[in-house]
Amino acid sequence: MYQSQIILLLESYEDITQKAKHAYMEGLIEEASSYYKEACDISTRLLSFPTISHDTLKRCVDACSNYFDFCNNPSDDDQNDYLHSVSSMLMGIVASNQESDMRMAALEAYADIARLSYLVAKCCRSEKAQSVISDFYQCWTKYSPSLVCFH
Repeated sequence: MYQSQIILLLESYEDITQKAKHAYMEGLIEEASSYYKEACDISTRLLSFPTISHDTLKRCVDACSNYFDFCNNPSDDDQNDYLHSVSSMLMGIVASNQESDMRMAALEAYADIARLSYLVAKCCRSEKAQSVISDFYQCWTKYSPSLVCFH
């Protein structure tokens, strides 16, 4: 049931990101921004399924990064809402009963989102972005001892 929805969303995500890249290369910044925002929305939907993969986590971080890097000065609220939503979902995965490697991958993705939030907080003096960073530190402190293994 979920698999067919996931496949459709993946195809849509790939199509949207290609359109965004093309629009950006053509200098159509507003259009590219709209596509990158849509890619963010799709990646969040993919993250909400009960079964996720490492690729889903990577795609989510990539969508956030693209939104941050290529959007035409996204409003502080738009970007922070997305970062906040993604961080909450990642925290849920880290705290879940999923296998340790998936929880660790979610914690790593969360670290990437916290880094982006730091840049937003620095640029925009955003309290929402700052709260993402604070939440990440709490999550890291609680879960990293059991998830991070040094070889």
